[in-house]
Amino acid sequence: MKANITLKSISDKYCVKPNYFYQTAQEMNGKYGWFDSTYKSYQLPKYYSGWEFASQELLDKFKNIN
Repeated sequence: MKANITLKSISDKYCVKPNYFYQTAQEMNGKYGWFDSTYKSYQLPKYYSGWEFASQELLDKFKNIN
């Protein structure tokens, strides 16, 4: 399974989220450091962290682990 999953951190300013991406955090880097920006909107680049999967099937398996 390791070969089919990749931990990613991407910026919305330069990249588009991958097709099979499970987002775990949305952050911004402000004057005093990094902060969670899930429900906030500032004029800063957003950074998304999460897992990229090789296929929709693997993403669905991951979501149904519980």
